[in-house]
Amino acid sequence: MSGDRTLSVLAPAKINLYLHMTGRRDDGYHTLDSLVCFADVGDVITLRAADQFLLHIDGPFADGFATAERDAGPSFKNIVVRAAHMVAQAVNRELNCAVTLTKNLPLAAGLGGGSADAAAVIRTLLRWWGIEADAVPNLPALLLKLGADVPVCFGGQPTVMRGIGEILQPVADLPPLYAVLINPRLDCATAQVFARVRPPFRDDVDGGAPWVPFVQAQGNDLMRPAVEIVPEIEQVLQSLTQAGSFCARMCGSGATCFGLFATQDAAEQAAQMIAAHKPGWWVVGTVLAADSTHG
Repeated sequence: MSGDRTLSVLAPAKINLYLHMTGRRDDGYHTLDSLVCFADVGDVITLRAADQFLLHIDGPFADGFATAERDAGPSFKNIVVRAAHMVAQAVNRELNCAVTLTKNLPLAAGLGGGSADAAAVIRTLLRWWGIEADAVPNLPALLLKLGADVPVCFGGQPTVMRGIGEILQPVADLPPLYAVLINPRLDCATAQVFARVRPPFRDDVDGGAPWVPFVQAQGNDLMRPAVEIVPEIEQVLQSLTQAGSFCARMCGSGATCFGLFATQDAAEQAAQMIAAHKPGWWVVGTVLAADSTHG
C-alpha cells in the first residue's frame, strides 16, 4: 500500500424537508415520518495510510469537540471512531489508516452532522478496502445501532424515512431545491428536544410529485419544543421569509433552519443579505441535490 494514499468524501448536511412524529414505542424511542434530502455542503472525511488508527479533527467547528471526543482509542466517545471500529470488526479488516474529520457544519444543529460523518467514514473505509456494501454482514443493523439517522445518511439520496429510521423508501423524482441554511450558533441538543415531545401524534402522509407543494403543506413537529430551548429559531425563520423564501422551516431537531427559494441566484442573494445583517449567524446558500453518494 502506498504510504501517501488518501481518500476524501463529503459528509453532506441532512435536511428534513418535513418531520412528523407518529408515535412513541414502549422502549421510549419516537417513531417518525420524514422526507430527507442532502445538501451540497457538509463535513469532509479524509483517510490516509497509517500504521495505526488515528483521528484528527479540524475545520471551523472543530473547537466544539471535547478532549474525549478526539480520542481514537477504545473509549469511542466520537461516533466516527465507533463507526470505524464497528465496520472493521464486521468485515474483519485492520484500521490501517488515519481519519481527518473536517468539521464544516455546526454541532448540535439539526443537520445530522454526526450521523453523516459516521455514514461517510463507513462508506469511505469500504472503498479503501475495496469492499461492496452488500458484502458487509448485517449492515442495516450496524448502521441503525450507530444512530437513527445513520442508515438514511449512508444511503445519501432523497428518501422517505419512517419508524425509528429503519424504514427507508428512496424518492427518485425529487427535483433539485435551492436553499439557504441558517444556524444562530446556538446548540439545540436532540435529546432535550425529544424529551419535550408530547402527543397527539400524526399518521404517516403519502406524498409524490409535484413534491414542492406537498412539502409546503407539511411541517416539523419538533419546532415547538426546540423553540422552548432556542427562541431565536423564530427569528431565523422570519429572516428567511423576509428574504423571499417560499418555504421556511426548522431542520431536524434544530436550531438550524432552511429556506427554499425559486432560483439558485435568489438563494445566494438571500444568503449574502442575511449574513450581512446577522454576522454572528452561520449562513450558507446550497443546492439540495439528488444524490450525495458520489462525493
